[in-house]
Amino acid sequence: MKEQNTTPENLQNNKKRNLVIGIVSAIILAIILYFLFYNKQEKTPAENTLTQKDSLKKEKPKQDSAKIDSIKTTSNDEYDGEEEGYEPYSENYVIAKDAFLQSTPSTAETSKVKQLKFGEKIYVKNDGNTNSFATVYLTKPTTEKQPTEQPYYVYQSVLVSQYEFEEYKKYFSLSPFSDLASKTKKLVLDEDYNNGTQYYVTQNAERAKNVLSYGDYDKDGIIDIAIVLDNNEKQISRLLVICTNSVTKEPYLAFAENYSDKVKINSFKKGASVFMNSDDFNPSPNDGIMIKGEDIKLALIYNNNLQKFKTYYQE
Repeated sequence: MKEQNTTPENLQNNKKRNLVIGIVSAIILAIILYFLFYNKQEKTPAENTLTQKDSLKKEKPKQDSAKIDSIKTTSNDEYDGEEEGYEPYSENYVIAKDAFLQSTPSTAETSKVKQLKFGEKIYVKNDGNTNSFATVYLTKPTTEKQPTEQPYYVYQSVLVSQYEFEEYKKYFSLSPFSDLASKTKKLVLDEDYNNGTQYYVTQNAERAKNVLSYGDYDKDGIIDIAIVLDNNEKQISRLLVICTNSVTKEPYLAFAENYSDKVKINSFKKGASVFMNSDDFNPSPNDGIMIKGEDIKLALIYNNNLQKFKTYYQE
C-alpha cells in the first residue's frame, strides 16, 4: 500500500484546492437559484401576454372568413350585369372601306343592311361574338338584358377600340390610304419599324399620290399593293410590297427594303420597256414598281424562276 504524502506543503495545497472548488460550486448554485426564481416570477405575465395574442389571432379569422365568403359568393355567381365597373358595350370604330352591317351573322347579300365608312363609330356587345362576327348597335343600348335598339352584325376584323383608332385615324385618314383593306392597314402598322428606325405613313396629301401603287406583282392573278413609309427626321423611306395568299385571302409581306433617301413609286404593266441588267430595253415579264429617288431610279420586278423580287438600275 502506497504511503500518503502528508507534508505541511501538501496539506496547504489541498486546502487551497478545496477552497476554490467550494467557491466555484457556490457561484454555480447561486446562478441556478437565480434563474429558477426569475422564471417563476416572469412566467405568469408571459403566459398572459401569449394568451392575449392568441385570442386576437383567433378572433381575426372571423372577419376574414366573412370577406372570403363574400368574395366566393361574388365569383361563383354568374354576372348579372350590375357589377360595378363592368361595361357590357364598348365603343369601336370601323377601319375598313367596305364594311357592311348585316341583319344576321353571315355574308349573305340578302342580310346586308348598310355600308359602313372608315371611322364610323358603333357599339359592340362585349360578349356577343358569333362566327367571327360582332354583335353591334348604332347607338349605345340604355339597358343590357333587354336592349330596345336594333342589333346588327359586323366582321370583328374591321373594328378596333377607340384607343387603337387614334393611330389608324392619324395614318389612314387620307383618301388613298383609307381605301385599304383593314387587314392590310394592320400589316402596314406591324411593319413600320425596322433596324432601329420608325417609319410613318405620310400625312402630306400631295406626297400620298406618289407612295401607293397597285399591280399583280407576283403574277398570281390577284392585285397586290406597294406602299412607301417615311422617316421625315432622317429623310429616308421604307418600301413594303404586300401580296395576298390565294387560298386564305390573307395579306402578307412579300418584300421590304429600306432606302437612304425619300423615294416615290409608281406601277408599270407587264410588257413595259425596262432595263434588266442590259444596255437595251426589255419587256417586263410582270407588273412592276418603279422607284425614284433624288439620285436613283430602280425597277422592282418579281422573278418567277427565282421566286423573289429583283432590283434593276434604270439610269
